[in-house]
Amino acid sequence: HLQQLGSVTIASSQPTDTQNPVVVVGSGVVSPSTAAPGGSVTLTYRVTDDLDCCNPHDAYMYDSAGNWVVRNQASMVSGTKTDGTYRVAFSIPSNLSPGTYTFKSQVTDKAGKYSHLQQLGSVTIASSQPTDTESASVGKLEDSEASEIQEEGPDPSNNDSLGAEDISDR
Repeated sequence: HLQQLGSVTIASSQPTDTQNPVVVVGSGVVSPSTAAPGGSVTLTYRVTDDLDCCNPHDAYMYDSAGNWVVRNQASMVSGTKTDGTYRVAFSIPSNLSPGTYTFKSQVTDKAGKYSHLQQLGSVTIASSQPTDTESASVGKLEDSEASEIQEEGPDPSNNDSLGAEDISDR
C-alpha cells in the first residue's frame, strides 16, 4: 500500500510578466519640428515594461486623415529592457503635401503583451515651392517700366536695328 504523506509545489524561478509595455505619453521628441519634402526628421521616445521589452517595432508617420505615410523600425539607443529610449529616422517623401503629420508607435514585449498605439509628436511639412503671392510678383513689370522699355526699343524704320540683313546683293 502507498500512502500519501504530503504535497510539493514547484515554483518557477522565472518572474511572471503581469503588465503590458507602455509607450510613455509625452516622451516623444521630433527634431526638427518643421521640415521640407525630401528632408528628414528624427523621433525619440521612451518605452517601459515590467520585465522585458521589446520585440522589434515600428514607428509610423500619419497624415491629417489618419493614413500612414511612412513606417520605419525603431532602435533602442539607451536604457534597459524595462526602461528604454528608442529612436527612428524618417525620410520625408519629396512629393509630400504641406501640412501637419503625426508620429505614433506601438510595442510588444517578449511575453507577447502589447501597448496602445501612442501618439508621440508631430512635424509641420512646409512647402518647398514659392507661394502664390511670391510667384505672382516674379517678372511683373510696373506700367512705367514697361513703357520705358517700349520707348527705348529699336526704331522700326531702321532695318539694321531690327537685325535684318540686306540680301538683295547676293
